Amino acid sequence: MAIDRPIFIVAPPRCGTTLLYQCLVAHPDVGYFNRANRNWVDSPRLAHWITKVGGLLGTYRDTPRESRSIWFRFFPERAVDVADARDATPEARAWFEERIEAVLRLRGAKRYSNKLPAHSLQVDFLAALWPDALFLQPLRDWRAVVASTMVKRERDFTGQWFGVRALGWQEQAKRPAHLAAAWHHRVVHEELARQAAARPGRFLPVQYEELLAAPQETMRRVFDFCGLPHDAALLAKATAGVRPTSDKWRETLTPPLLAEIEREQGDAMRAYEWRSSASSAATAAAAP
Repeated sequence: MAIDRPIFIVAPPRCGTTLLYQCLVAHPDVGYFNRANRNWVDSPRLAHWITKVGGLLGTYRDTPRESRSIWFRFFPERAVDVADARDATPEARAWFEERIEAVLRLRGAKRYSNKLPAHSLQVDFLAALWPDALFLQPLRDWRAVVASTMVKRERDFTGQWFGVRALGWQEQAKRPAHLAAAWHHRVVHEELARQAAARPGRFLPVQYEELLAAPQETMRRVFDFCGLPHDAALLAKATAGVRPTSDKWRETLTPPLLAEIEREQGDAMRAYEWRSSASSAATAAAAP
């Protein structure tokens, strides 16, 4: 079977990629790599059996995984996450198609999807493998992303880099966490903006705050873009786990830290600042 318009979720970590992925794969036509596929990558049928048995026993949940080890199989030792059309060798193409086709067939699914932040620097590679690939780009207020990145790095990646390994990440890893996180957010989204401009109609921006505020309406737009049929029951199921957000980022990203970022980045970060329609209208009304 040919792999029809695979769907890739591309954005820096902490932008809402996981939530969007969970909503997307709730669609019965969408297949994905799970934990068993990652652990037994060369045995899709065994992975499928282990998933079914583990699910019945409550020991092996069938949840989508980023599967970095799978996607970096053909370039595991790179200092940066960049991959381009030169990496889409016949060997790589055949290897990925064989495994994805097997996963879709075993699941009874029609479309494949994956979420991996590093894919943000690999659009050329993915598009060379599948010229009809589609890309969903979650966008979230940069202040919330920076704050969440700072917390995640301190909690789980102390002394290490957390995020996409864009060119220059080694130098940024030595800098204060808030400045490095802001740099990371900007450079990754700038690269995605370049890719989207080169591929009109293939990228769909998905605002995280809109997904939280109007989940069914947002997922209807996502499913329509992807060409996935849907009804009210499916939209309700896909968005059942969506919960409201808050401005908790203010506890981490204090005014002095914000001021440092703004001095260094200038106006660049304003393009990634969420403004609801209500706040935008209030700002316009208050303008002289």
